[in-house]
Amino acid sequence: MSRARIVAKTPGRKLRLQTDPPKLLSPVAGRQKAEVAQEAMIRQKPAVSLIEVSSTTLVFAVLIWILLTLLVIVVVLQGSRTLVLSKDKNGRLEISRHALHRVIETCCEQVRGIASARASVSRKGKLLHTELRLKIRPDAKLDAIQGYLTQEIADIYGQNLGLKDIGPVEIKVVGVEPIDSTV
Repeated sequence: MSRARIVAKTPGRKLRLQTDPPKLLSPVAGRQKAEVAQEAMIRQKPAVSLIEVSSTTLVFAVLIWILLTLLVIVVVLQGSRTLVLSKDKNGRLEISRHALHRVIETCCEQVRGIASARASVSRKGKLLHTELRLKIRPDAKLDAIQGYLTQEIADIYGQNLGLKDIGPVEIKVVGVEPIDSTV
């Protein structure tokens, strides 16, 4: 590669550009440079080795296997979406959990003093465990509401659905809604 430099010979004259002639490498120096470049490439670590690829693939395979196992466990433990009310030689009678929740919630919302209700029914052993989450109004009488709802839910299970194995009914107050002043 040639280098350029500016040379001024006399003070009054214009500057002129002078270039050095290119330096030629001898064949021995060219070979030495090539060998040095090859040695540098050899000393560099390869970008990805086979062992690194295998371990990364193994980690991903184990991670996918764990996720699939967890998915299967969740699906199995989730339980059925229906509750069998009766079963005989002619067939069986089922109710969806959602429908059962709505029946209980509607019963609760008809009581004076309750603004809204959310029901959850689960089977623990042979008993039905019922949990109610209520938003009440400020004028609600909680002890009367608790006694009335416990009796009404027992009637729904026994008379309407024909169930005998009724577990506890838990009632939780999760909020208080203000009374509308526009009424």
